[in-house]
Amino acid sequence: MEILKSVNTWFWNDYVWLPPNITWEHIKDTRTVNYAQFSDLYYAFQVALALLVVRYILEQFVFSPIGCYLGLKPKIPKKTDNKVLEKAFCENGKIGYKQVQGLAKQLDWSERRVERWIRRRISRGKVSTLSKFTESAWRFTFYLCAFCYGLYTLWDKPWLWITNYCWYDYPHHSVTNDVWWYYMLELGFYWSLTMSQFMDTKRK
Repeated sequence: MEILKSVNTWFWNDYVWLPPNITWEHIKDTRTVNYAQFSDLYYAFQVALALLVVRYILEQFVFSPIGCYLGLKPKIPKKTDNKVLEKAFCENGKIGYKQVQGLAKQLDWSERRVERWIRRRISRGKVSTLSKFTESAWRFTFYLCAFCYGLYTLWDKPWLWITNYCWYDYPHHSVTNDVWWYYMLELGFYWSLTMSQFMDTKRK
């Protein structure tokens, strides 16, 4: 426990995180000033989970029907089970023409039939256009809402227009509820992307 306490003290050193002559005691909430607290980051995780739920609902019940209405269809390729070809595909990924000839002889298939199987097998691993549409629609919707809410929240703040105000009486800046929610939503959104990156469409 003493080791953890020492590490904690070292990590949150006033000299590293705060301006000169300021300690953590100086930036605790008071009746007149609401400071940003590191404990607020816990709320961002809750916002991220809520956004994942909202995303699922919108993608399944709003964006997906819109995509289908626009003519986008989820690709559901037929099963093309073949142990020999599946093994060759998994081992090599790309199957060359000589391998196609060898597999065709082994299975007593035509080369064209083997090539058709390979194309169908490759298509099974691709993301459908509808899935890409719903994911892009979700991001567009959030960014648009965040942009509009950001304008609404920050428009009357003097430091949006004159950046010198960022440093007047720093770090004794009170965080209003609208600004607090703006940053929690933004941080929660990027936490949600971190959680969903393994299921989202991979981009080069």
